[in-house]
Amino acid sequence: MRRHSGPEEARRHEEVEVHRRADRVRPEAGPGRRFEPGQGHVAGCLVKKALRPTQRKTLVRHLLDRYRIGVRRACEVVRQSRSAWYYQPRENDDAPLLRRIEEIAATRVRYGFRRIFVLLRREGWRANHKHVYRLYCQAGLNLRRKRPRRRKAAAHRLERAVLTAPNQARSMDFVADALFDGRRFRALTVVDNFTKESLAIEVDQQLKGEDVVAVMERLRHPRGLSQRLQTDNGSEFISPVDFEQEKMISKD
Repeated sequence: MRRHSGPEEARRHEEVEVHRRADRVRPEAGPGRRFEPGQGHVAGCLVKKALRPTQRKTLVRHLLDRYRIGVRRACEVVRQSRSAWYYQPRENDDAPLLRRIEEIAATRVRYGFRRIFVLLRREGWRANHKHVYRLYCQAGLNLRRKRPRRRKAAAHRLERAVLTAPNQARSMDFVADALFDGRRFRALTVVDNFTKESLAIEVDQQLKGEDVVAVMERLRHPRGLSQRLQTDNGSEFISPVDFEQEKMISKD
């Protein structure tokens, strides 16, 4: 049979809990001493740890100037490797690449980082995506804001050129459907905008950028390249394509 605890027992439990909390509280660590679990920082200690190599280099240089000790000893105190102390960073001339990124962003205002990176690789730049993205952010291009939707209707629209002959403009797009057993397939269609003639229909379960290039090459020899090519911004149309062919095609 369980008995209800009275006031005396409740007071005793409260005193035990107070003593347990007092045992867990540790005094603040003194200056120059190691921290223990549960201890707070010394009052007035506002300097953060030096975690970056450049910060530790500054501390090593201070020890060398102040205490006249060797480099080995100073690096051991700061926990900095001597190879990092002697390392001299190489200066990269990123001005031409940065200037080209800004030119592409100014002429193709709807292009983001990935589209700009694709164009740079087509032009022969060997910088990887991390290097290009760092310069892209350095130029402040990642902070560009999209125009509100309510202003889109008020934007100036360019008039489409009047077509007067075949092979002046073509449209290219993908359509998708399914077979009777549920298997999906896609079809790449190419249409002449003047004659409305279907120039090519490429059907497969998976179509990639290489397939788009192959279709364009087949149309290139008998008919030649069109002066204008209208596509959307699908991933198949922005994959690596022959740059010499890309220069002859103007995308809308």
